[in-house]
Amino acid sequence: VQKLLDAGQPIEQVIRGASPERLAAIAANAEVLPSTLGSSEPHKVIEGIHAQVFDALVESGHPQAVIARDAQAQFDEQAAWRAVVKETIEGQTTVEGLTALAQADLEGFKLLQQAHTDPARDADTGERVRQLDRTFGIGVATAGD
Repeated sequence: VQKLLDAGQPIEQVIRGASPERLAAIAANAEVLPSTLGSSEPHKVIEGIHAQVFDALVESGHPQAVIARDAQAQFDEQAAWRAVVKETIEGQTTVEGLTALAQADLEGFKLLQQAHTDPARDADTGERVRQLDRTFGIGVATAGD
């Protein structure tokens, strides 16, 4: 890695197409890479290098990286839905909650928007939750549905 950097290749180029072993070496030595040592915010450079290494591992199909990416995506989706449902129950909607949902579950976000749900507009939280349940097919239908 050091020889490639000394030859003038930027770290981003070294990371692209690197073997898992080379990626591990880059991640393990991120603190002493020239881009880190020359930075006024080395922690941010290290975070960026680690993120690039992880993305390269996922792109190469490394099984553990793919599992970690999928687990993180599932967690992000559940957290986004939890935030939207909490906001619904509390009668408020935030841009942050809806943005997180759009990023984590675009299809679900679109369905939610198509249902014309606006929790801040509704005073009847119980009815809003039932509407969300009907929109996503959750729970058992009642006589009033």
